[in-house]
Amino acid sequence: MGSLSSEDGHYADEGPVRYVRIGYTFEVGRHEVTRREFGRFVAATGYRTEAERDVGAQGCRTWSGSKWEYTAGRYWRSPGFEQGEDHPVVCVSWNDAQAYLKWMNERVSGRGYRLLSEAEWEYVARAGRGSTRYPWGNDEGSEEQCAWANGVDAAARERIEGLGAWKVANCSDGHAYTAPVGSFPANTFGLHDLQGNVREWVQDVWHDNYAGAPSDGSAWMTGGDQSPRVLRGGSWAHAPRNLRSANRNGNTPDSRSNFTGFRIARTLDVHEGKRSQADRDQVTAQPEGQALLKGATSGAQALLEVPALTARVIDQTATLDAAQRKRSPVGVLP
Repeated sequence: MGSLSSEDGHYADEGPVRYVRIGYTFEVGRHEVTRREFGRFVAATGYRTEAERDVGAQGCRTWSGSKWEYTAGRYWRSPGFEQGEDHPVVCVSWNDAQAYLKWMNERVSGRGYRLLSEAEWEYVARAGRGSTRYPWGNDEGSEEQCAWANGVDAAARERIEGLGAWKVANCSDGHAYTAPVGSFPANTFGLHDLQGNVREWVQDVWHDNYAGAPSDGSAWMTGGDQSPRVLRGGSWAHAPRNLRSANRNGNTPDSRSNFTGFRIARTLDVHEGKRSQADRDQVTAQPEGQALLKGATSGAQALLEVPALTARVIDQTATLDAAQRKRSPVGVLP
């Protein structure tokens, strides 16, 4: 996990490269939480986000045309650009994400929905491509990036004022701001938009590097700076360098921006995660990209090792619908 100092675009907080082994089974949201999904939570609870309550600052952090700044009146329903209900929710803080997860867990007991740990996030983002900067390879800002991820590019330069010296990809993905979830191809694990669209909150507190980090895939909650939380993945507002799988950032848990959202996960218990060897063999023989996944093999950097059947994909909308119908939700795509 992490990046070598020789990797093009490397930041010091991405090292030292470390070996992580995830010895449990977990499920991951196929895409980031959408406006529709977040809206169900708000409608059911009357929750007001920290942007709406002006916690710590007014509104949500947006691009003014010359700088990033908090803007009064900006929040998840009005982030400063047009969105549909199938776009990822933005202008949500880490605390807002926790409130959403608490609601989900109250509605569907025993599921244990949570944010990904930073190590889990990097595992599913790399999706078995541990030795490359991006899941699609090593080229930065190429046509291949625009085919796979929504980052800042020619479409953004054309439509967003004041980009000036911003480094943009030399291609166009057709979206200046957020795109509907699933607009870009899934990675080999069947997951969308880990490298772009919106940056994602994870559970961990911020550390300046990986020295002393857990090696079991768990969230790193001790030591470090206990105020900031970690953000992973690039977004529509990030240059190619910041779409790399190793890139990381952090901010206070009440911070929010119109390029930040979140994705859900949960750990399966021993009974849900147990599979016979025949089941394992059958899944291993399936094509890449199935909902039940084969573990990653170590790359040149020996980044992450995960047993077979470690990551599965949560169909979040189906889970919520099932709860509304008072049925026991399966929550895993076939």
